[in-house]
Amino acid sequence: SQRVSDLLRDISEDERQHFLGLWLEQVLEEEYLCYDITSVSPYAKHNADTHFGYNRDNESLEQINLAMLFGQKSCLPAYCRRIAGNISDA
Repeated sequence: SQRVSDLLRDISEDERQHFLGLWLEQVLEEEYLCYDITSVSPYAKHNADTHFGYNRDNESLEQINLAMLFGQKSCLPAYCRRIAGNISDA
C-alpha cells in the first residue's frame, strides 16, 4: 500500500542497517543460518544493478542477483544484499 511505501521511504540507510544488525543478533541466538543466491529479472527500467548475466532459464533478460541469509528453522530473512546481475554466484 502507499502507506507502507511512504514508511519505507522515510527509513534511512543507517536505520535500516541498525535494524538488520539487531535482527541478525536475535536470529543467531536461536538458530543456524542458511545462505542462498537467486536471480530476479525485473522489468523496471534504469536500475543500475540490472545486467545481462547467466540465466538458468536461458532467457535474454537483464537480472539482479539477491544474496540472502535466513534462519534454518524459521525461514525468516536475517540479511539480504542486492548484487549486480552480471556477477557470478560461483
